[in-house]
Amino acid sequence: MPARSFKTMKTANWKTLAVSVVCLMLLSTAMVQIVFAASDKDTKILLSEHFENKRKLENVWSFVAGVGEENGIGGVAPGGSWTVVDDGSGNHVLQAQSEGGIRGTAAFAGDTRWKDYTIEARTITTDSYMGLIVQADSYRKTYYSCYVSPNWLGGLIEIFKHTNGIWGRTWLAEKYTDNYITQADWIDLKVRISHPNGGTLLDVFFKLDGPNQQYPETPQLQYFDTNSPYTSGRVGLIFYDNGAYGSTYELFDNVVVTASK
Repeated sequence: MPARSFKTMKTANWKTLAVSVVCLMLLSTAMVQIVFAASDKDTKILLSEHFENKRKLENVWSFVAGVGEENGIGGVAPGGSWTVVDDGSGNHVLQAQSEGGIRGTAAFAGDTRWKDYTIEARTITTDSYMGLIVQADSYRKTYYSCYVSPNWLGGLIEIFKHTNGIWGRTWLAEKYTDNYITQADWIDLKVRISHPNGGTLLDVFFKLDGPNQQYPETPQLQYFDTNSPYTSGRVGLIFYDNGAYGSTYELFDNVVVTASK
């Protein structure tokens, strides 16, 4: 067989190199697609509620009210006023009010099997607290609640652990932030739940609502519960009033729950 010329060998080598480059590009593309697919899976939406449709709230949410704190007992009672209203701009939001002389009301949704997830909502209040619930049981008695309170020198964040309804609770943590907010401010509130090392980690974030506002990279308040922690549960919205019974309210919108794994 005649020997191949140097030119022929050089051409063959370049063809081999070109094929190798194409294969590497295809492999890289496949790897990126796998990463994107995993990312999409990691951010699966469990619940998305914007209160724009006309379905009955009871098909998604269940409602309870708290027995008065002055009675020194917890428990739950049916009630509270939860109504879809117009916020004045044509946008529908969920309005929460206490009624019947009972302070506090909560709305629950989701699945008790949910474990690691993030709940986020847009909210405003004419009262003292704006709150979200995580890891709630089917009886709506045990859960964590996370609040932001306006009109402090800095936005006050608190975390409570409930063992017997709205008022059957134990304070876990608080922090005054550098973010001053008032009762005229819409905020975005976010709570992230995870379960490292046998406990339950709560990360709380908030920011002023608006297109140019961003959550901080690190939580503004964090608490790691290792004392009989709640490890799965539903989500919820919670409103406390100052005792004026029906004259104040909280509005909720854009409630989204995403699974982290």
